[in-house]
This record gives sequence, C-alpha cells and structure tokens, in this order.
Amino acid sequence: LLCIIRFVATWSFLLTTVWGLWLFVPTMLFNPLLRKLGVPNYWLPVDIATRWFAQALLFLAGIRGVSEGNAKEPTVLICNHLSALDSFVVYAFSPVSMRFIMKKTMIYYCPPLFGLAKVVGCITIDRKNREEAISALKRGASKIKQSGRSFIVFPEGTRSRSGVLQPFKKGAFHMAKEANVLLTPAIITGPWDLWPPGTLFPSPGTIKVKVLDSIEIKDKSVDDLLLESRTVIAKAIDEEKFKVHDNGHYIATAPAIGWLILLSWAIQ
Repeated sequence: LLCIIRFVATWSFLLTTVWGLWLFVPTMLFNPLLRKLGVPNYWLPVDIATRWFAQALLFLAGIRGVSEGNAKEPTVLICNHLSALDSFVVYAFSPVSMRFIMKKTMIYYCPPLFGLAKVVGCITIDRKNREEAISALKRGASKIKQSGRSFIVFPEGTRSRSGVLQPFKKGAFHMAKEANVLLTPAIITGPWDLWPPGTLFPSPGTIKVKVLDSIEIKDKSVDDLLLESRTVIAKAIDEEKFKVHDNGHYIATAPAIGWLILLSWAIQ
C-alpha cells in the first residue's frame, strides 16, 4: 500500500510541478549578467528550481541522498550508471550544477520533463548516428567553453542490468579534450539495490554520490583517459561499502519544499 501511495504521489508531483519549472526558463536571459556579477551556475534561478524539483521528487519516492567530495568547475563528470534514478540523483545531490548528455528518445518518455531538460541546456544524442553524436558532443564542449557549464556523462552508455560496471564509450573523453577541462570521476552507490531491473518502483532508502579526484587531461590520449578513469571508478566501487556515516553530508532542502519532505516522511 505504501509503495502505491509513493508511486501515485511521485508521479502526480512530477506531472503537475514540471509545468511550473517552465516559468523559470525566461530567467535564463539574465544568466550572462548574473555570471558577470559573480553568481555561480549552481545558484542561477533555473538551476535552483530544477534542483529543488529533483530533491522533492526523490523525497516523495522515499529516497534520501548523501554526497561526498567536490569538483572544480567547469568539468566533465563521468559516473557509473545503475538505474533510472541516476539522472535525478546526480542533479539533486551533486555538489556542482550539471547538464546532461541524454539519448534522443528520452524526450518521448516524458515530453514536459525532458523537453525542459533540452531547453535549459542538456544535449540530446543519437547513439545510432555517429556523425550526429560527434556533433552533439561538440555542442556540449562549446557550452562548457561559453558559460563554464559542467556536464555529466554516463560513459557506459546505458544502465547496467547486473549492477556490474560495463565497458566505457569514448564520447565523454573526446568532449573533455575538446573543451580542455578537467575530467572528474564519480560513483553512485545504492540505486541498483533500491530499483533493480524488472521492478515497477524504487524501494525507499539512501543513495550516495561520491565525487573522486579530478584527472588532468593534458598530454593524455582519449584511450589513456578512458583506461585511467575506468580503473579509478572500478576501484572506488570495490572499496565503497555503502554506509551512512555520522559525518555524511545530507543534502539541505529549501523551506519551500519542506511540506513535501514532511509528507514523504509521514508516508514512510
């Protein structure tokens, strides 16, 4: 029964509140001015609104987040891919504001949400069309150069059905080389256990995002960067025993969504 309540509450919130996020799109016109005034991307109006939305959505689903580590912006952050939760988790719990490289067909799954993602700067990619994929990665690199905007890429290309780290594709590393920015590995632990393949809705629990030390790209080939980053991520996953420590950093949420968090706790 609680699972059904969470399912209805989460989808109702998503399908109604997402339209309100579109009201923040016009504020993007002021982003260049705000950046000149020293406002980081993390605190731009549309970033605040979309981050609160992701946090509230996860809380309604019974998901709490813990983050560890930080990243120097701009960067291309690469992360393991375990479930459909990953994009929301990174957006809500990452210490830096991110945009995504997402597959083109995502827009058809939920047009109001993923259409908004594209409008605010996420890049769609057609993995079956090599030329279009290369063009998309170059557009992402251009956005990094122009606005200092960081991007997250799941280099496995798709979710792991077994929870085991899959081979990496080269797109993220070409993008980092093109933009000439640091490459930042990160790991997510918890999503696969909470939402394994074949289940309708995630179980409540805690997910951890751990940002690892950045990797310099200077004088390194794409193949070298791929091998180094995958080795670092694989080692971190092996070492990470998922526990919520007393000194873990729980993500603070805005008073405006406090009632949503209280509702989530009440449901649990």
